[in-house]
Amino acid sequence: MLMSRCFFGYTVVFLAVVLSWMGLMNGRLGISISRAEGMSTTPSLICKGNEDATFLSEWEKRVEKDKLYLYAIKLFNMPLECKATVSSIDENNKFVMLLFSFTDGNVFSFENYVPNGFTSTLKAPKGFPDEKDAQSVLEAYSRYMGAKIDWTRPERSTEEGNQVEIFGDSRSGINKSAVMVYKNNRLVEIEFGVAP
Repeated sequence: MLMSRCFFGYTVVFLAVVLSWMGLMNGRLGISISRAEGMSTTPSLICKGNEDATFLSEWEKRVEKDKLYLYAIKLFNMPLECKATVSSIDENNKFVMLLFSFTDGNVFSFENYVPNGFTSTLKAPKGFPDEKDAQSVLEAYSRYMGAKIDWTRPERSTEEGNQVEIFGDSRSGINKSAVMVYKNNRLVEIEFGVAP
């Protein structure tokens, strides 16, 4: 599980850097929108202008209902900015990454992997206001996604000075996991993922 988290994480960072360097993050492959003050506080998304609007729209609708996204809105209000990137290997294998920026550097991201994998991640660089509540939301989210997470045996590691705890599904062969990341003993990230 740790290998897949690292692999996908480094791949995403690498692709974002390359696309940004090539000037494509806000161009042909991606879009960026900003939310003005005073807009509606409903969690509906406005990501328009992408050449693959139908595919992106399907994922926008999914994220509108995502429990971690709704928790982010509860904690940090509406996102200030949304960036979306659609990429593909071929016509049948498309990937989407939606990145929502909130105040104070808080970020929610959703990323899918073909055929059926995805990650939903909520990062709060200054720490979550209530760590027990954040952990409770992650546990409820995991159950909602059909995971049977073993919360008693985390796989622990250190990444970039942060303490990472990965909790796997207790069933053999099921690649669902929940992740909690701590910085200076403060919970700064929660994530749920399904490996393809």
